[in-house]
Amino acid sequence: MTNFPDDQSSITGKDLQDLRSFLTEQFTQIERRFSQLDGKVDEVDRKLEVYMARTDERLKGIDDRFRLVESRFDTLQSTVNKIPELAERVGELKNWRQIAIIVITGTFGSIFGWLLRGGKL
Repeated sequence: MTNFPDDQSSITGKDLQDLRSFLTEQFTQIERRFSQLDGKVDEVDRKLEVYMARTDERLKGIDDRFRLVESRFDTLQSTVNKIPELAERVGELKNWRQIAIIVITGTFGSIFGWLLRGGKL
Protein backbone atom coordinates (compact mmCIF):
# COMPACT_ATOMS: atom_id res chain seq x y z
CA MET A 1 0.00 0.00 0.00
CA THR A 2 1.07 3.57 -0.60
CA ASN A 3 2.33 5.54 2.32
CA PHE A 4 0.31 8.71 2.78
CA PRO A 5 1.04 11.33 5.35
CA ASP A 6 -1.20 11.06 8.36
CA ASP A 7 -3.32 14.09 7.51
CA GLN A 8 -4.20 12.77 4.04
CA SER A 9 -4.37 9.08 4.73
CA SER A 10 -8.08 8.93 5.14
CA ILE A 11 -9.96 9.52 1.88
CA THR A 12 -13.62 9.06 2.45
CA GLY A 13 -16.43 8.23 0.10
CA LYS A 14 -17.67 11.80 0.47
CA ASP A 15 -14.32 13.09 -0.81
CA LEU A 16 -14.54 10.78 -3.79
CA GLN A 17 -18.14 11.86 -4.38
CA ASP A 18 -17.11 15.55 -4.22
CA LEU A 19 -14.27 14.88 -6.65
CA ARG A 20 -16.62 13.04 -8.97
CA SER A 21 -19.20 15.84 -8.89
CA PHE A 22 -16.45 18.42 -9.46
CA LEU A 23 -15.14 16.53 -12.50
CA THR A 24 -18.68 16.04 -13.81
CA GLU A 25 -19.35 19.76 -13.44
CA GLN A 26 -16.11 20.62 -15.24
CA PHE A 27 -16.90 18.24 -18.11
CA THR A 28 -20.40 19.73 -18.33
CA GLN A 29 -18.92 23.24 -18.59
CA ILE A 30 -16.47 22.05 -21.25
CA GLU A 31 -19.32 20.45 -23.21
CA ARG A 32 -21.33 23.68 -22.94
CA ARG A 33 -18.38 25.68 -24.24
CA PHE A 34 -17.88 23.25 -27.10
CA SER A 35 -21.58 23.57 -27.91
CA GLN A 36 -21.28 27.36 -27.89
CA LEU A 37 -18.22 27.15 -30.12
CA ASP A 38 -20.05 24.79 -32.48
CA GLY A 39 -22.92 27.28 -32.64
CA LYS A 40 -20.53 30.13 -33.39
CA VAL A 41 -18.73 28.10 -36.05
CA ASP A 42 -22.09 27.26 -37.65
CA GLU A 43 -23.02 30.95 -37.60
CA VAL A 44 -19.71 31.90 -39.20
CA ASP A 45 -20.26 29.20 -41.84
CA ARG A 46 -23.70 30.61 -42.64
CA LYS A 47 -22.34 34.14 -42.88
CA LEU A 48 -19.52 32.91 -45.08
CA GLU A 49 -21.97 31.14 -47.39
CA VAL A 50 -24.07 34.32 -47.66
CA TYR A 51 -20.95 36.37 -48.36
CA MET A 52 -19.80 33.88 -51.00
CA ALA A 53 -23.23 33.96 -52.66
CA ARG A 54 -23.16 37.77 -52.75
CA THR A 55 -19.63 37.71 -54.10
CA ASP A 56 -20.67 35.26 -56.82
CA GLU A 57 -23.55 37.55 -57.80
CA ARG A 58 -21.23 40.54 -57.93
CA LEU A 59 -18.72 38.61 -60.01
CA LYS A 60 -21.47 37.60 -62.43
CA GLY A 61 -22.49 41.26 -62.74
CA ILE A 62 -18.91 42.30 -63.34
CA ASP A 63 -18.52 39.52 -65.89
CA ASP A 64 -21.65 40.67 -67.73
CA ARG A 65 -20.42 44.26 -67.80
CA PHE A 66 -17.00 43.11 -68.97
CA ARG A 67 -18.59 41.16 -71.82
CA LEU A 68 -20.57 44.27 -72.81
CA VAL A 69 -17.41 46.38 -72.83
CA GLU A 70 -15.61 43.65 -74.76
CA SER A 71 -18.35 43.54 -77.41
CA ARG A 72 -18.27 47.34 -77.75
CA PHE A 73 -14.50 47.18 -78.06
CA ASP A 74 -14.78 44.56 -80.80
CA THR A 75 -17.28 46.77 -82.64
CA LEU A 76 -15.00 49.78 -82.35
CA GLN A 77 -11.99 47.75 -83.38
CA SER A 78 -13.71 46.58 -86.56
CA THR A 79 -14.57 50.22 -87.29
CA VAL A 80 -11.00 51.32 -86.64
CA ASN A 81 -9.73 48.54 -88.88
CA LYS A 82 -11.85 49.96 -91.72
CA ILE A 83 -10.15 53.37 -91.55
CA PRO A 84 -7.15 52.41 -93.74
CA GLU A 85 -9.54 50.93 -96.30
CA LEU A 86 -11.61 54.11 -96.34
CA ALA A 87 -8.46 56.22 -96.64
CA GLU A 88 -7.39 54.10 -99.59
CA ARG A 89 -10.74 54.69 -101.27
CA VAL A 90 -10.41 58.44 -100.71
CA GLY A 91 -6.94 58.19 -102.22
CA GLU A 92 -8.42 56.44 -105.23
CA LEU A 93 -10.79 59.37 -105.74
CA LYS A 94 -7.80 61.64 -105.91
CA ASN A 95 -6.22 59.93 -108.87
CA TRP A 96 -5.14 62.10 -111.78
CA ARG A 97 -7.79 61.03 -114.24
CA GLN A 98 -10.63 62.12 -112.07
CA ILE A 99 -8.87 65.37 -111.24
CA ALA A 100 -8.23 65.99 -114.93
CA ILE A 101 -11.87 65.31 -115.81
CA ILE A 102 -13.02 67.75 -113.13
CA VAL A 103 -10.59 70.46 -114.33
CA ILE A 104 -11.55 69.99 -117.97
CA THR A 105 -15.24 70.05 -117.15
CA GLY A 106 -14.77 73.19 -115.04
CA THR A 107 -12.80 74.87 -117.82
CA PHE A 108 -15.38 74.08 -120.50
CA GLY A 109 -18.15 75.20 -118.16
CA SER A 110 -16.38 78.52 -117.58
CA ILE A 111 -15.78 79.09 -121.30
CA PHE A 112 -19.39 78.22 -122.13
CA GLY A 113 -20.62 80.63 -119.44
CA TRP A 114 -18.33 83.36 -120.76
CA LEU A 115 -19.62 82.87 -124.29
CA LEU A 116 -23.22 83.05 -123.09
CA ARG A 117 -22.55 86.41 -121.42
CA GLY A 118 -21.38 87.80 -124.71
CA GLY A 119 -17.69 87.11 -124.64
CA LYS A 120 -16.74 90.29 -122.80
CA LEU A 121 -14.20 90.40 -120.02
